[in-house]
Amino acid sequence: MASTPNPSASGPIRWRSKTAKFSSTSKGALHERVRLFCRSRRPGARSGRNGSCRDRRHSGAQRRRGSAGPGFVYPSARAAALSRNGRRDRTHARPPISTARRSRDRHALVQGSVQGDRRRSGLGGGKTLKPQRTYWHLEPLKRKPSEYDVVTSNLLYYVERGFEVQTPLADWYQRHQRGSPLRCRDWERFRDPRETTYSKYTDLQRKRETFVDGLLGSIEVTGYDRRLSPACVRVVDRVLGPLRYPVHGLQMAASYVGSMAPSGRIVIASLLQAADEIRRVQRLAYRMRQLQETHEGFGAGSKAAWERDPAWQPLRKVVERLLVTFDWGEALVALNLAVKPAFDELFMVDFGRLAAAYDWTRALLSVVLADDPGNRIVIQEWLGKWRPEVAAAVEGFARTFDEVSELPAGPSFGNVRSRIETFLSAYWASLECEGGELPREKRK
Repeated sequence: MASTPNPSASGPIRWRSKTAKFSSTSKGALHERVRLFCRSRRPGARSGRNGSCRDRRHSGAQRRRGSAGPGFVYPSARAAALSRNGRRDRTHARPPISTARRSRDRHALVQGSVQGDRRRSGLGGGKTLKPQRTYWHLEPLKRKPSEYDVVTSNLLYYVERGFEVQTPLADWYQRHQRGSPLRCRDWERFRDPRETTYSKYTDLQRKRETFVDGLLGSIEVTGYDRRLSPACVRVVDRVLGPLRYPVHGLQMAASYVGSMAPSGRIVIASLLQAADEIRRVQRLAYRMRQLQETHEGFGAGSKAAWERDPAWQPLRKVVERLLVTFDWGEALVALNLAVKPAFDELFMVDFGRLAAAYDWTRALLSVVLADDPGNRIVIQEWLGKWRPEVAAAVEGFARTFDEVSELPAGPSFGNVRSRIETFLSAYWASLECEGGELPREKRK
């Protein structure tokens, strides 16, 4: 092995090996070992400059600035032979490298790419892919997607693919969602008229909630409840206390519709509707507490009234039947076309009209009817099934309104009933699902 003098050493000239100047752990030592490895693996190969094996490669493979140089494949349990360059056969295939048994075991040299000799791969059948400007499923929009488009589109994978794991829940969705008579080829065509996302929903409700907070605060400041007559408190006690229970039932029904809906947009609209009902329960409970501050024992019998008072039993029957309506299409129609509109118009006129103005159900059913006109017959049959029970629930409060009519500015039940019939007829007509008038029953 050739040696060179060490001019920096003092005293007599001392000699050392060329390779001795490299530490066993230095990068230089690693490259020196690679050089010796290349020479030893190719007997009789011509040595290039400084004994390097670089000249044995293709002439175009000489290292240039910025080109990829040799790399290393470290020994592993499943190492395989390194293949040659498929185009120019730059060197012969290397034998497999055995599993490393100790530190600093043998390494394999991997030659870098030949600069200027790189070809386009055949990925995609040789076709040039068009630059993607948005999500693939939003490309047909031909416009910049809105926030609503991005966060509500194609959220449910299982509608087309089915569930990844087959459980009893999958059979439930098969029977009560996919097996529903209410059908549509593309549920993603539905769009909420308000394009409501969670952030937009909170913005829409902020001003309304601020107004309600101010109204409830003014009741406490002015001492309004202390001026209520005993007759008025008695009527409010019969109505306001039990009212929390049917509202909670409407919230549960909206949540079920959302959990069974075949589109993410319907899910979001349903769950935001359920959030409205939860907020309504909270406001009713807060108002009850205000009255309890000035009228001791107010609302103490509200649960018993909901379960046994004859005035509430028809409505209780409707709500409990709604909660065991498992077909998602019928649950949607019964809730948002029959029960909820009549309930809101009976107890909360202003809230009911506001909900009708922004009714996402109208937009959904317009898509369903346009897709399959046969859905109109299905909806009419469901309305005919639920209409008599809703009418009986409304009729149950006739005596309560008779008591209210004796108070100053109290509405008569005849006017209330006529208003509900007019509202429902106009609402159903706007959906092209004429349901007719509520059947009149004899009052006892």
